[in-house]
Amino acid sequence: MPPAQEASYLKTLLRPGTHGLDLNLRWDWWSIMKRTIRNRSVLPWRDREYYEEALKLAANPSDQPDLEGYKRLFAPAHGKLTGDIAPIYSSLSVDQIRAYRSVLEPARIFMIARDPVQRFWSAMSRHALYGTFGNVDYSSLSAAQRLFEDRERSLQHHPTQILDRWDSVLGAGSVKVFYFDDLASRPDETLRDILSYVGSDYRYRFRVVPPKFNRKGRQRRVVPSPEAAEWVRAVFQDELLRCGDRFGEHGKAWLERNRDGAEAVPSSSAVTREAR
Repeated sequence: MPPAQEASYLKTLLRPGTHGLDLNLRWDWWSIMKRTIRNRSVLPWRDREYYEEALKLAANPSDQPDLEGYKRLFAPAHGKLTGDIAPIYSSLSVDQIRAYRSVLEPARIFMIARDPVQRFWSAMSRHALYGTFGNVDYSSLSAAQRLFEDRERSLQHHPTQILDRWDSVLGAGSVKVFYFDDLASRPDETLRDILSYVGSDYRYRFRVVPPKFNRKGRQRRVVPSPEAAEWVRAVFQDELLRCGDRFGEHGKAWLERNRDGAEAVPSSSAVTREAR
């Protein structure tokens, strides 16, 4: 995988400072460990090749993606299976997907779908961690409304609508759906399924890191106020009904989980209502 996780070129054009993007070779322990897993070596030559191509793209003054340049980002894989991780691509419009079809259509694309209410509050926890909205109460109704009113971000919270946009251009079933709940409850099997889908082999994974490992598992989680929890649940009712129809037992479980009076966010070992 490329060293700059979530570079999201088709949305960000690799502009400096976007989403904390860093296009410099890093030597902290986490970067070295990931480099070793990716390249089976601590030597950085593949990563250097990637960053050279990325910096060329970032220097391009055009406000339109260079699709041939985007392809070159993956050349340092030298024939190995490679790909992109970009949750923000779930907010691509139909017109954008159509414009980028030449690089999207040949790929094996998958999405990890999640209960939209839980995903919303997970995103809010991330914004609280980084102080996106300043020193505010991220558990409050006003913070929830502020996040939802950001159209670019809100597009990522409706999994059925995401699939509708991609399917309308690339065809039904073009995006394989896996489920966050399965990653949590049966990580080994789910990882096997994902690797099989993209054409990789589970037997060759780096075994030092278990599939269930979650580096962010101990980060504090926002626990919404009752007022905010109810408002968010109501906002997603139509989407939850569509999820129940489209995602089978998973979607039905989300709908049941968010029935009136249900807990909005699952319990966690580290939760808070405090602002950052």
